Amino acid sequence: MKKLAKLLAVFFVAYWFLLAHVSLNFLGKNTSISEVSKDGQYKVFLRDMYPVNPIGLYCLLTTESPIYFALYNANGNYIGQSSPFACYGKWNDVPFRFPGEGFTTDVNSFVVFDDEYNGELNISTVDKKWWSILLSSFS
Repeated sequence: MKKLAKLLAVFFVAYWFLLAHVSLNFLGKNTSISEVSKDGQYKVFLRDMYPVNPIGLYCLLTTESPIYFALYNANGNYIGQSSPFACYGKWNDVPFRFPGEGFTTDVNSFVVFDDEYNGELNISTVDKKWWSILLSSFS
């Protein structure tokens, strides 16, 4: 029983340290900015990060109004989200393309055209990142 309690404690601490700032959407009534793809197949939300862990605090202190991107399909099912380790400002000019739209190198991904993060803001509809898999239960 003690091993299980220790394992759960380690899991909770790891979750809090790495992902809490992008998964606690139920805490507040922050309005998300959203946009629907031209074909209506996808919807992206620009959501605020919460300063509840070291990563969230870092993003808050280094970026004005830090956000992350969350991608959903037409039925409202969660597909994935951008890296929880990239701090992107809400007021930045956000040039992006949805999966299947022209002018992208990857037709299966939501692509944010921002070279500063080396593709960490992109969301694949085929190959999910580990954080998108873990956070699918929170969305």
